[in-house]
Amino acid sequence: MKQIAKYLAVLLCAVMTLSAFSAPERQNSLSAAAVTVSEEQAVYQKLLAMKSQYPDGRQFDNNTPYSLQSNPYTWEAARQRTAGCAAFAAILSDAAFGTSGSVKEFANVRDARAGDVLRYYAGSNQHSVIVLRRLSDSVEVAEANVVGSDRIGRVKWGRTISFTELQNNKIYFYTRYTESSAAVSGLRGDVDGSGQVSVEDAQIVLKAYTRKVSGQGTGFDDTQTKRADADLNGQISVEDAQLILLYYTRNVVSQQNVPWEKLI
Repeated sequence: MKQIAKYLAVLLCAVMTLSAFSAPERQNSLSAAAVTVSEEQAVYQKLLAMKSQYPDGRQFDNNTPYSLQSNPYTWEAARQRTAGCAAFAAILSDAAFGTSGSVKEFANVRDARAGDVLRYYAGSNQHSVIVLRRLSDSVEVAEANVVGSDRIGRVKWGRTISFTELQNNKIYFYTRYTESSAAVSGLRGDVDGSGQVSVEDAQIVLKAYTRKVSGQGTGFDDTQTKRADADLNGQISVEDAQLILLYYTRNVVSQQNVPWEKLI
């Protein structure tokens, strides 16, 4: 018990230290209102308008410069450094929604809409695509860094990917609609329901764990329990608080693009 208490004290100290950082402004959770057909159609048309600038077959790979300084393209909305397929998806997302604002993660690919960014495992590699249209059992996408027989990454429009493939190999799904029926309740690590994983979420889980080991129970409802279980082992533990803190430091403070699966 003394060893656990010591470990908790060290972790809490780290959490409180990180709180002193100037973190990006947090966004409110998405509402349950549905996005209108006209909104989706407007996004779809903006995406198609980018096809003249990035036509099928245009070279676009991890070596393509995205900024005036030839640095990797930084997607400010998601606070991520991107390259290749992820950068292409971010560029089109910005064209459709603007460069300000932020993204929200959602859980179910069947909630995907035009302009949503999906990242998943394609075999042993990770790949990002942007949704053009949601079909009955799949999505039609635009993508880049698609390598053909010439081994050069290129732009591709119109490929369809099944819901099953995407859901089974999910890394993250992002939406930028301000009103959406996207399933944000499934956002791992977002214990307080703010729409974003934060240092406060690590603190909440840490406090819940201290209550649990003292016999009081975590005090979480079912939704909070699912969100707090960062390592998906069915238990609320000190490791969950540590993992949420690590995710926050890597993806928010350091502005890296590190999915949960790479942290566990």
